[in-house]
Amino acid sequence: MAGEADAIALDTLRRENEALRRRAIELERSVETRTAQLQAKIAELDGKNRELVERRSVFNAALESAGLWVVTLDPGGRIVRCNRRCAELAGQPVENVVGESFATALVQPYQRRQCEDWLARLAGSDSEPPDWEQRLIRDGEESRIVTWFGRRLDDAEGRTQFLIAAGRDVTEQRRIEEEVRKRRAEVAHLHRVYTAGEMAAALAHELNQPLAAIAAYAEAAIERLAQGTDAQREFLDDFERICAQAHRAGRTIADLRRFLSKGSASRAAPCDLNELVRVACELVGADVRLRRNAIELDLAPDLPPVLAEAVHVEHAMMNLIVNALDAMREVVEAGTVRISSHAVSDTMAQVTVRDDGKGLKLGEQERVFEAFHTSRATGLGMGLTISRSIIEAHGGRLWAEPSSRGGIFHFTLPFAHASPSLPRR
Repeated sequence: MAGEADAIALDTLRRENEALRRRAIELERSVETRTAQLQAKIAELDGKNRELVERRSVFNAALESAGLWVVTLDPGGRIVRCNRRCAELAGQPVENVVGESFATALVQPYQRRQCEDWLARLAGSDSEPPDWEQRLIRDGEESRIVTWFGRRLDDAEGRTQFLIAAGRDVTEQRRIEEEVRKRRAEVAHLHRVYTAGEMAAALAHELNQPLAAIAAYAEAAIERLAQGTDAQREFLDDFERICAQAHRAGRTIADLRRFLSKGSASRAAPCDLNELVRVACELVGADVRLRRNAIELDLAPDLPPVLAEAVHVEHAMMNLIVNALDAMREVVEAGTVRISSHAVSDTMAQVTVRDDGKGLKLGEQERVFEAFHTSRATGLGMGLTISRSIIEAHGGRLWAEPSSRGGIFHFTLPFAHASPSLPRR
């Protein structure tokens, strides 16, 4: 009996050992499979990590080379991260700037309240606040103007996580805008002066004849009254006053016309005619874009300089462009003004302005230069009159060409080497 029991126990032990061996093999295979899966996952994560590192490197390189001051802030306005350019603005290494208040580290004291208000609007508003303009003043350096714009980053629940602010140096842009503003003001002033001069000439022409008639009738009445009765001679003083006032009014008009037409001393200098055309195009650029029109330039290279007062020729050029824009308004929705320049002789340059309007009929090409002639409901009709006066004062000529395929205007100006002096206006 003992031997049989031992045999059963031994057999049971063998089966258990075999089961354990098979289980061990299964576990080993499972471990191998899982290890391989983990190794593959680790390799995948390593690849993604390298990709993230590469992307971060590219992103950082882009931030450093973008020419912008870029900073990431927490909701309280403290710096979480910034590029090197931003740290240079603070005058400290990047690691010293992190954790500091944006307004304290990067903004001068007199503008900190404005900066804090801007950040508060950026953090608390659903819409982006207007850009904030910072003026940088450093000892021994020219002041700079930086425009900051920002974005808010929210989490899935809509809570603010970060504020991203980027600054751009707009000093040169502001300088150019100020120059354009001054040039526009100067051109507007000249336009008023020329308008006054042309109006004075037109009024003088219209008023001189009736004033001369009044004076003539008054003189005739004086002669008759001098030969009349004592009662009639009592009116002599009145008619003599009428005659004197008529002559005085005529002299006043003539003096005003001379004053407005002679202008100031000439400030003519050799000018790049193509550059004058470009400046005039820039000055009316906003109007061109607003009307959804376009300007095409075909300017002859190496054109010799002309002798001119730059702002006056720019004024005449602007009038021609605006006239072209007005002519296209009721004909095409988005027209094009084409401006070309070339030399027509050894002594003269010519500029041509074409538009997509309805053009001028034969016989209309001179009428458009008459004072107060206009086909528009608004405007005095003085633009082309003034432009012709300016060009002729520079020794050139301005004329229109009849055409049914759009307006065509030409003007010429003498080259500087052919113009020893510029006539006075």
